Amino acid sequence: MVKEKYPSDTLAIFLAPPSLETLRERLIKRATDSPDVIEERLKRAGYELKFAPQFDYTVVNDDLIICSDTVRSLVRQFLKNREQ
Repeated sequence: MVKEKYPSDTLAIFLAPPSLETLRERLIKRATDSPDVIEERLKRAGYELKFAPQFDYTVVNDDLIICSDTVRSLVRQFLKNREQ
């Protein structure tokens, strides 16, 4: 992981769905993937969620505006701290 090699130069943010069920509903609503592909994506997401503790922050993507504002704020704060 890049974070291990450059700990003070890296900000790791994990974007998480509110729940796997919410993710399922979103994927079905998009109607861009087959049911098999959706199930594969959900399995992968379940696996990937296990790695969230390795990140500096986890931001739950429950509301796109709030999520993007939160990520933007985290990045700005990280960059500000690096300048000091």
